[in-house]
Amino acid sequence: MNEFVIIFMMLIQSLKPEVTRLLLGDLDLSKFKPYEIKDSKEVILVYEGTESDENPIVISSIIYEVLTTYIRKMNGLQKQDKKAGNEYTRKKLIYLARQDAEIAKNIEKYNETLKKQGVDPTKLNNAARMNTRNINSKASSEDVALREKKRVAALKDSTEYYNSNAKPGSLAAKANMVKQYNEKNNK
Repeated sequence: MNEFVIIFMMLIQSLKPEVTRLLLGDLDLSKFKPYEIKDSKEVILVYEGTESDENPIVISSIIYEVLTTYIRKMNGLQKQDKKAGNEYTRKKLIYLARQDAEIAKNIEKYNETLKKQGVDPTKLNNAARMNTRNINSKASSEDVALREKKRVAALKDSTEYYNSNAKPGSLAAKANMVKQYNEKNNK
């Protein structure tokens, strides 16, 4: 027997329509009976709650997968295909699943806090994950050239200021440069 038959026969048929009404309406799961298709040996469930058998409601393993996937997504669950080989592994898998659920809950709380502060969590997350190596500089080549001209002009002004009293490159010019620097920075 596969998961479809075991779960449906043992668990789902015991659910009352009041519990399943949100998802299935007035459909009574206890009225489904299993039938085996002879050619494929597949087990299907046929609803026997109606008088007419023209269009019976049938749940196959494919429909079961669609239903369970939908229910998992509604509840934020993921399918666990892992089977524990021993008791320690089973406990560890349960522990890890609980940790993942706790982390997801904390992330949800954090996102709500960010929204209250007016910050979009998705934009913040995308900005944090952005690879800064690939960001192109927004400065155009004109801006770079303008900054270079300003730097050269500042360097020229500084040089003229310090070389104004003596012949450039002379020992007196260098001594004046030190004197002017000290006067300028000690004020």
